[in-house]
Amino acid sequence: MRLSVVTATRNRPDWIARCVASVQAQTFGDFEHVIYDVSDTPIRGLLPDDQRIRYVRGDAPRGVVVDWNIAWGLARGAIVTALSDDDQLAANALETVAARIGEAEWLVAQTVILDEHGNPICYRGGTQASLDETMSRDYMLGGAIYFRPSLLKRVGGLNDAYEGAADVDLYMRFARAATPVLITDVLYLYTDHPGTDSRVRADHQRQQVARIYADARAGRQV
Repeated sequence: MRLSVVTATRNRPDWIARCVASVQAQTFGDFEHVIYDVSDTPIRGLLPDDQRIRYVRGDAPRGVVVDWNIAWGLARGAIVTALSDDDQLAANALETVAARIGEAEWLVAQTVILDEHGNPICYRGGTQASLDETMSRDYMLGGAIYFRPSLLKRVGGLNDAYEGAADVDLYMRFARAATPVLITDVLYLYTDHPGTDSRVRADHQRQQVARIYADARAGRQV
């Protein structure tokens, strides 16, 4: 079963090598790493020579949501996951998912949030409590989300109306459509650094998350 790791990247050459190295280090070998690049300067020369890497150069950035939807559409694997260009996978991530997902449409594992020095700050996702929190009032799932392309197609991709927190809305739609496998293994390493979107666009993200929950309580479909 092939797994697709998908990364949409723009202007983070100092981070992308570490991101790619974490995929190269996987204990599970049947994967592709799709890298959709809309950087001002192409990053192809920074990537290792590996046939499992599928580098696609975008014509121009079209916004975070559209870029990620394009990137996901390039995936060919039976299971897909998103990996931000400044984050990493745990070395056993793909092996664990392949062994645990079974016939389920999606899987949620734990994410560890690290400071700039690699020290753990907190953990997210992988439990029923975190899923309940996500569905009711707060975003707790983190980045360790693996899904079948058929589920993404059924619920629709990221919604540009919620740009800034579109992943929250998407995973809520996943949860309404299908029950995930929940595991507490840490499979995603999120680095909290000064340039991450959660800091740079913190106010905008909070506003969009609040809007998502307000729309959900009101039964609005955006």
